[in-house]
Amino acid sequence: ENLPDGVHDVLLGPQNGLYLTGYDSRRRITFVLYAPPFGQRLRYISQLPYRDYGQFAPTVLGAHEESRGTLLILLYQRPISWGSESMALYRVSPEDGSQTLLSSTPSPFWPPTALLPRSDGSVLVATSGSGPLLRYDGCNATACAGPSALASAASNATGKAGLAEVRTAHGKALCLVTG
Repeated sequence: ENLPDGVHDVLLGPQNGLYLTGYDSRRRITFVLYAPPFGQRLRYISQLPYRDYGQFAPTVLGAHEESRGTLLILLYQRPISWGSESMALYRVSPEDGSQTLLSSTPSPFWPPTALLPRSDGSVLVATSGSGPLLRYDGCNATACAGPSALASAASNATGKAGLAEVRTAHGKALCLVTG
């Protein structure tokens, strides 16, 4: 079976399988797929609500939310002058595909490039170009506060491409990949 053409994120799944997030331009859907190992058939876990204006493909980023055993999915629709584009953060259950909309806000100008759930319950989003780092605070089982710009030197870096939280001898540190 062929992969959809707009895969944006690949995450390790159970039993060496993969979770894929992205956009399928032929079917005009945004998706979360599970690709089992050893050539078994792809399985659609969830399709995210998406309004297609036919202008720009959406961005669909994913990350493991290990504390809950779920996936966080960020759906970004590029701002255009006549639409009501949004950036929405979802929690998706890998078991049954159920979705919980945690936050939906107007899209920022800069497309997101990375998504990072943190142990304090916040979620960081890196944006492209000279866009800021965004932080969703107060995430619980049903909602997150809308994103706010993170005031830091890292937030001002250009070309943000990835985020990771790593353990150090002094606690945890945020690593920012630029390019």
